[in-house]
Amino acid sequence: MDLEAVISGVEAFLNGVQAKEVKATLAYLIRSDFPPALVHVVQIHNEEEFTWYEVYIDAHSGELLSVADFVNDLSYTVIPIQKTALPDGMETLVDPEDLDASPNGWVINDETAGNNAVTYRSSVANTSHAPFNHVYDDTLEPAEENNLDASRVNAFYLINTLHDIWYKYGFTEEAFNFQNDNFGKGGVGGDRVMIRVQDGSGSNNANFITLPE
Repeated sequence: MDLEAVISGVEAFLNGVQAKEVKATLAYLIRSDFPPALVHVVQIHNEEEFTWYEVYIDAHSGELLSVADFVNDLSYTVIPIQKTALPDGMETLVDPEDLDASPNGWVINDETAGNNAVTYRSSVANTSHAPFNHVYDDTLEPAEENNLDASRVNAFYLINTLHDIWYKYGFTEEAFNFQNDNFGKGGVGGDRVMIRVQDGSGSNNANFITLPE
């Protein structure tokens, strides 16, 4: 099989080009109705049309077996990073991710969990799920469910935004940044930021634990 020729055909099919900054890898693709398949995993994107796909190509036949679309068109109702507090006003932001810094986007499985960060209460099972458009109501208690969702979404947006900004200034995989998957770019993965919101350990406080990489 001529992998380069196959990738060229996939590029034409998806109207994009291979994302050279993300190293192609070999993996096994597990599908419910088929045996495991050894595949080449390649990412294809189009910056002008804002598309980004991960494709799974059979390593033996060259057949395109599966395509994952990383562009979710998600919106977040949050306090934007340039504002300081709730009275400044919440806004709804659409697709604020920087795909150079976060090529897989921020979100996995439509919850406040992804490659860079996860926000939750008490345990990682207590995330918020899309749509991420909860408006914080300061007439209600902070732990009221809608306010809890709004808090988790805002923290998730903030940490991911900082990840993408700092990435531009050199806090990359080689510089030991915080990511589950480092895409073969250096450093060690498995260290996304874990953010507990209203976890019951106290109030009006924050702490950050940084373990060695």
